[in-house]
Amino acid sequence: MINNKNKKVLLILVGMFLISSFFTILLLMNNNTTPKSSLELQDISNNLKNQISEGDCETYTNFYQEEFEKLEIETLRILLPVTNSKVNGTIILEGHTFLIAYDENGYCKLDQEEINCFKYN
Repeated sequence: MINNKNKKVLLILVGMFLISSFFTILLLMNNNTTPKSSLELQDISNNLKNQISEGDCETYTNFYQEEFEKLEIETLRILLPVTNSKVNGTIILEGHTFLIAYDENGYCKLDQEEINCFKYN
C-alpha cells in the first residue's frame, strides 16, 4: 500500500516525466510548417495577460486555455501538487497550475501574470 508521502513523491515524478516528455516531443516536431495564427505566441500571450487582472492560478490558467483553444493553438495544463490534507475524511490536494501554449515556432509558459516565451532553434 502506498502512503500519502509516497503518493506525493509519485505525483511529482509523474509530473516531471510528463513535462520532459512534452518538451522532447516538441523538439522532434517539424519547424517548417505554417503557423496557425498570424500573431506570434508572445504577442497573443501578452494581449491575453492584459485582459485579466485578478484571480488565483486556476482562474488565470482556465482563461488562457480557453482563449488559446479559440485560436486553435495547442496547450498543456501543468498541475504541480504542493500539499495534501484531510478534511472530514476527504483528501484535499493543493497545488499550483500553469499553462504551456505551443505551436510550430515555439512555446510560452503562462503562469498567472508571468509569461516566458521561447522559439525553437
